[in-house]
Amino acid sequence: MNKQFIQIAEHCIEIDKGINLPYNFNSFKIEEWGGAYVISSVSVGQVDFKVDFSDCKEKSSLDLSEELFLYKTDNGSYHAIIKVHSTGDEYFMHASSNWNFVTLSANCKSENCPLSVINKFLMLTFIYASSFYKTVLLHASSVRIGMDAVAFIGNSGVGKSTHSKLWLKHFEDAELINDDQPAVRVFGDSTVRIYGTPWSGKTHCYKSVYANLRGIIGMKQAKENIIIGLSPLQLLAELFASCSMMKSDTYTFRNIVSTIVDISSSVRGFILENKPELQAALLAYNNTIGLSRINYIY
Repeated sequence: MNKQFIQIAEHCIEIDKGINLPYNFNSFKIEEWGGAYVISSVSVGQVDFKVDFSDCKEKSSLDLSEELFLYKTDNGSYHAIIKVHSTGDEYFMHASSNWNFVTLSANCKSENCPLSVINKFLMLTFIYASSFYKTVLLHASSVRIGMDAVAFIGNSGVGKSTHSKLWLKHFEDAELINDDQPAVRVFGDSTVRIYGTPWSGKTHCYKSVYANLRGIIGMKQAKENIIIGLSPLQLLAELFASCSMMKSDTYTFRNIVSTIVDISSSVRGFILENKPELQAALLAYNNTIGLSRINYIY
């Protein structure tokens, strides 16, 4: 078989074997897919389109060396370009309207193609292909204890990772699921699960694990520790700011918003005004998973 398979959040993506996967995908590789569907098939082929960067509705600097442009065409499909500033090379991606077929330009198979380019193209593929299956990628740090988990959300630098480290230090059996981009999926019975993904920011936490999401906590630095419950509408607003999405695209945007509405109505949300200390971690734990389930270590 000339395909390789990865499974993220119980979704399968099939990929041409000629595409070299970065090491952060190792835990997500599977031998073959025995499930009912593949959400996207990624191949390498002729990707021929003229680039007019003024048409690109979404633009982001991936780091100091790369820049991404993403836009929707008139026929409903998508084009993406990654420019590598150090070499001047450009890599192209074409995706069908529902992201179930993705084609990368032939130079993505080149030995000179940075693995970061493949990583980003597969991240885009997962974000938008999985949006049709009640799944979102959340900018968060997530910790589980047993099969229960919490997600800490907020702007970069607000203390999400620091708070996760407090849980890992003080709570027995606490395990980091992901430190930057976990996936959250809603099932038909309103069960909400949070999953590890191949994308975890600066923390190398690439684990194919999951747990039931019991709480979502917006982090806010403060001089004292206070936790404030959120209504579903308030939690929706917090999640909207934390989800990866192309806001200029009505089609996938509606899918993602529909999913975070379901999450907001099924999972408890809070704002935690806090200092980076055990007392704050206990406040978060007591209001989500529950102190009776663990012993903590001073």
